[in-house]
Amino acid sequence: MVRILHKLINRAAQEGIQVMFSDLRHRIHAYFTVFEESPYIVISKSLQKDLPLLRCVLAEELGHYYTSAGFGVPISHVLYRGRVKLSKDEHRALRWAARYLLPMDKLIQSIHEGMRCPELAEHFCVTEEMVHFRLQMIKVEAAS
Repeated sequence: MVRILHKLINRAAQEGIQVMFSDLRHRIHAYFTVFEESPYIVISKSLQKDLPLLRCVLAEELGHYYTSAGFGVPISHVLYRGRVKLSKDEHRALRWAARYLLPMDKLIQSIHEGMRCPELAEHFCVTEEMVHFRLQMIKVEAAS
Protein backbone atom coordinates (compact mmCIF):
# COMPACT_ATOMS: atom_id res chain seq x y z
CA MET A 1 0.00 0.00 0.00
CA VAL A 2 1.04 3.54 -0.59
CA ARG A 3 2.78 5.40 2.27
CA ILE A 4 0.02 8.01 2.49
CA LEU A 5 -2.44 5.24 3.39
CA HIS A 6 -0.16 3.83 6.08
CA LYS A 7 -0.73 6.86 8.31
CA LEU A 8 -4.43 6.04 8.52
CA ILE A 9 -3.84 2.32 8.99
CA ASN A 10 -1.27 3.05 11.71
CA ARG A 11 -3.74 5.38 13.43
CA ALA A 12 -6.29 2.57 13.44
CA ALA A 13 -3.71 0.11 14.77
CA GLN A 14 -2.79 2.50 17.60
CA GLU A 15 -6.44 2.37 18.66
CA GLY A 16 -6.48 -1.43 18.43
CA ILE A 17 -8.62 -1.40 15.29
CA GLN A 18 -7.86 -3.98 12.63
CA VAL A 19 -8.34 -2.92 9.02
CA MET A 20 -9.26 -5.66 6.60
CA PHE A 21 -10.37 -5.84 2.99
CA SER A 22 -13.28 -8.01 1.88
CA ASP A 23 -15.72 -8.48 -0.97
CA LEU A 24 -18.63 -6.28 0.04
CA ARG A 25 -21.94 -6.28 -1.75
CA HIS A 26 -24.74 -3.79 -2.34
CA ARG A 27 -22.55 -0.74 -3.01
CA ILE A 28 -21.23 -0.73 0.56
CA HIS A 29 -17.74 0.74 0.66
CA ALA A 30 -16.92 -0.09 4.26
CA TYR A 31 -18.22 -0.45 7.79
CA PHE A 32 -16.98 -0.30 11.35
CA THR A 33 -17.90 -3.12 13.69
CA VAL A 34 -16.85 -4.97 16.82
CA PHE A 35 -16.45 -8.73 16.67
CA GLU A 36 -15.53 -10.73 19.77
CA GLU A 37 -14.65 -7.48 21.55
CA SER A 38 -12.18 -6.44 18.83
CA PRO A 39 -12.94 -3.42 16.63
CA TYR A 40 -12.64 -3.82 12.86
CA ILE A 41 -12.91 -1.62 9.83
CA VAL A 42 -13.93 -3.72 6.86
CA ILE A 43 -13.32 -2.12 3.46
CA SER A 44 -14.39 -3.25 0.03
CA LYS A 45 -11.54 -4.70 -2.01
CA SER A 46 -12.81 -2.66 -4.95
CA LEU A 47 -11.49 0.52 -3.29
CA GLN A 48 -7.89 -0.65 -3.50
CA LYS A 49 -7.82 0.72 -7.05
CA ASP A 50 -8.90 4.23 -5.99
CA LEU A 51 -6.49 5.63 -3.38
CA PRO A 52 -8.26 9.00 -2.84
CA LEU A 53 -11.62 7.29 -2.26
CA LEU A 54 -9.98 4.61 -0.11
CA ARG A 55 -8.41 7.28 2.12
CA CYS A 56 -11.72 9.13 2.47
CA VAL A 57 -13.65 5.98 3.31
CA LEU A 58 -11.04 4.73 5.80
CA ALA A 59 -10.90 8.15 7.49
CA GLU A 60 -14.68 8.25 7.74
CA GLU A 61 -14.76 4.81 9.33
CA LEU A 62 -12.12 5.95 11.82
CA GLY A 63 -14.37 8.93 12.39
CA HIS A 64 -17.09 6.53 13.51
CA TYR A 65 -14.72 5.16 16.12
CA TYR A 66 -13.94 8.64 17.45
CA THR A 67 -17.41 10.18 17.22
CA SER A 68 -20.06 7.47 17.64
CA ALA A 69 -21.12 5.70 20.77
CA GLY A 70 -22.32 2.58 18.97
CA PHE A 71 -20.79 0.18 16.50
CA GLY A 72 -22.33 -2.13 14.01
CA VAL A 73 -22.82 -3.38 10.54
CA PRO A 74 -25.02 -1.48 8.09
CA ILE A 75 -28.68 -1.73 9.07
CA SER A 76 -31.92 -0.46 7.63
CA HIS A 77 -34.07 1.77 9.78
CA VAL A 78 -37.81 1.61 9.48
CA LEU A 79 -38.45 4.37 12.00
CA TYR A 80 -37.65 7.96 11.13
CA ARG A 81 -35.70 8.56 14.36
CA GLY A 82 -33.42 5.64 13.48
CA ARG A 83 -32.65 7.20 10.11
CA VAL A 84 -32.03 10.59 11.72
CA LYS A 85 -29.59 9.12 14.25
CA LEU A 86 -27.78 7.24 11.51
CA SER A 87 -27.58 10.41 9.45
CA LYS A 88 -26.17 12.38 12.40
CA ASP A 89 -23.64 9.64 13.13
CA GLU A 90 -22.55 9.58 9.49
CA HIS A 91 -22.24 13.37 9.41
CA ARG A 92 -20.11 13.45 12.59
CA ALA A 93 -17.82 10.76 11.19
CA LEU A 94 -17.52 12.58 7.87
CA ARG A 95 -16.67 15.86 9.64
CA TRP A 96 -13.95 14.08 11.61
CA ALA A 97 -12.55 12.61 8.39
CA ALA A 98 -12.61 15.97 6.59
CA ARG A 99 -10.74 17.69 9.42
CA TYR A 100 -8.20 14.88 9.61
CA LEU A 101 -7.55 14.62 5.86
CA LEU A 102 -7.68 18.37 5.16
CA PRO A 103 -6.16 20.17 8.16
CA MET A 104 -7.20 23.82 8.25
CA ASP A 105 -3.70 25.32 8.22
CA LYS A 106 -2.49 23.20 5.30
CA LEU A 107 -5.72 23.69 3.38
CA ILE A 108 -5.60 27.48 3.74
CA GLN A 109 -1.94 27.53 2.73
CA SER A 110 -2.73 25.49 -0.39
CA ILE A 111 -5.61 27.79 -1.30
CA HIS A 112 -3.34 30.83 -0.87
CA GLU A 113 -0.91 29.13 -3.26
CA GLY A 114 -3.69 29.20 -5.86
CA MET A 115 -4.91 25.61 -5.71
CA ARG A 116 -8.54 25.02 -6.57
CA CYS A 117 -10.72 21.98 -5.96
CA PRO A 118 -9.19 19.50 -8.45
CA GLU A 119 -5.65 20.48 -7.43
CA LEU A 120 -6.56 20.36 -3.72
CA ALA A 121 -8.04 16.88 -4.13
CA GLU A 122 -4.89 15.67 -5.86
CA HIS A 123 -2.57 17.43 -3.40
CA PHE A 124 -4.29 15.93 -0.34
CA CYS A 125 -5.06 12.61 -2.10
CA VAL A 126 -8.79 12.83 -1.41
CA THR A 127 -11.89 13.02 -3.56
CA GLU A 128 -13.19 16.33 -4.87
CA GLU A 129 -16.38 15.65 -2.89
CA MET A 130 -14.31 15.61 0.31
CA VAL A 131 -12.72 18.95 -0.61
CA HIS A 132 -16.16 20.46 -1.28
CA PHE A 133 -17.46 19.08 2.02
CA ARG A 134 -14.50 20.51 3.96
CA LEU A 135 -14.86 23.93 2.32
CA GLN A 136 -18.57 23.93 3.15
CA MET A 137 -17.71 23.06 6.77
CA ILE A 138 -15.39 26.06 6.94
CA LYS A 139 -18.11 28.32 5.53
CA VAL A 140 -20.66 27.11 8.08
CA GLU A 141 -18.18 27.41 10.97
CA ALA A 142 -17.24 30.95 9.89
CA ALA A 143 -20.91 31.97 9.78
CA SER A 144 -21.53 30.67 13.31
